[in-house]
Amino acid sequence: MAFAASSGLAVGIAPWPGDARAAVCLMIDDLTDGWIDVDGSGRRTGSADWGHACDAPGSSFAHLRDGLLREFPEIRTTFFVPVDRLPDVVPSACASHFQPIDARPAFAAFLRGLAADPRFELAYHGKEHGRPGPRIGDYAPEFTLYDSVDAAVEGIERGLAIWRSVFGTDPAGGKYPAYAAGPHGDAAIERTGFAWWCRRFDPEVATSGDPIAFEPRFFGRTGVVDVPSTLHGGIGTAVRPASLHPRRVAAALLDRVRRASSVRPTLDALLERRGVISVQEHITSSRPDGGTQTPNLYDDGGSLRRIFGLLRHHSVWHATCGEIARYFEGRSRTFLRGVGADRFEVSYAGRQAGDVRLSLALNGIALPDAFTLRGPRGELRAQVARRGGHLSAVTEPVPLASGGYQIVA
Repeated sequence: MAFAASSGLAVGIAPWPGDARAAVCLMIDDLTDGWIDVDGSGRRTGSADWGHACDAPGSSFAHLRDGLLREFPEIRTTFFVPVDRLPDVVPSACASHFQPIDARPAFAAFLRGLAADPRFELAYHGKEHGRPGPRIGDYAPEFTLYDSVDAAVEGIERGLAIWRSVFGTDPAGGKYPAYAAGPHGDAAIERTGFAWWCRRFDPEVATSGDPIAFEPRFFGRTGVVDVPSTLHGGIGTAVRPASLHPRRVAAALLDRVRRASSVRPTLDALLERRGVISVQEHITSSRPDGGTQTPNLYDDGGSLRRIFGLLRHHSVWHATCGEIARYFEGRSRTFLRGVGADRFEVSYAGRQAGDVRLSLALNGIALPDAFTLRGPRGELRAQVARRGGHLSAVTEPVPLASGGYQIVA
C-alpha cells in the first residue's frame, strides 16, 4: 500500500478490509428457473435442478445451503442469473425445461429473498445465455452473437426488462456467458451502466508476467470494475474410478492424489498475490445433452471443503463480487494526504454515492483499540483491526467522505 506522510504521520489504505490477505468469493453460475429430466423420471430436484425447485428439500440451493454453507457460514456467494435461459443443445438428449425468471411468482419471490440476504448477491448472466446447436460444441455464447454495440445494448436491455420485473432495480454487475465478450461486449456493458463485470477466467489467459492477473482492474472510459475469476472449484475433484474401465482405475487414483495435493500450493500462490480468490462453480451438474458440466456443486463437494478449510487458516475477507468491486473502486479512487502529526485529508473521485468504506493504514501515531476520527460529517468511531507495531495500525473499514480529518486518540 502507498502512504502519504507529513510530520511523522503516514496514512494509506489497506488492500482489503482489515488488511486481509485476499478477498474471497464463491461464484455460482446459471441459477435460473429451469430443470433437466436427466433420467426420464420427471424428478425436478437433486442434480436435475437449475433453480426451479427454489429452496425446497432436495433442491440444488438446499444442497448448497445445508451442506457447504452450513459447514462454512463465512462464505459469501454471488449467483449469476441468466434471465431467460435456453438449453445448450437443441434437440436435447434430455427433456429441458427453462422459462424466464419472472414467469412464476414463487420463483421470483425466491430470488428476491436471496437478494435480501447479506450472504448472497444476484448478478446478471445474459438473457438467453447463448444460441444452442445440435451438439455442445456448436453452442454460441450470447455476446459473441451481437454484430454491433447497438445490437448488444438492445439485447442487454431486453434482459434487463425481465430483471426489473422481478427486482424493481437494475443489477450492479454480471458476467459474460462462457467468459466470451465478443467484439462489442465491453462497450455495451459500459453503455448500459454496470458498475462491475466478470470478463475472464484468469488461470486460462494469464501469463506469469501479467501484472493484473488475479486482481480487479478497470475497463472502459467510465471505469467499470472487472472482477477476476481465479479458481476452478473442482481443482481437487478427480474422475470417479468406479465410472472407468478397470485398466484406468489406477491412473484415476493417481490423478485424485495429484489433484488433492495441488489445492494448497494454488491457494498459497493466490494468497501471495493478495488479490482475489473467486471460486468458480455451477449450480448443478446436469446438461441437456446428457453430459456433465464442470465445475459443479454436486461433484466438487470435497474440493470446495478442502479450499475453504485451508482458507480458515488465513486472514481473508469473505465478500460478494459487488463488495469486492466497491472496495477496489474506493481504494483506487481515494487519495490521502497527511497535513500534520494527527491530521490528514481525503479526496474521493469515484463513482460511488455517499461515503466510501475503507480500512485506513496509519503509521507514526500510537492508537488505542478504539479511537475517534473528527471529519467533515462530524465524529465517527474507528476500531483497530490489526497492529504492525506500537506506532502502526490498520483499522476496520470506516466511512470516509472528502475533506479533512483529525485523529482523536
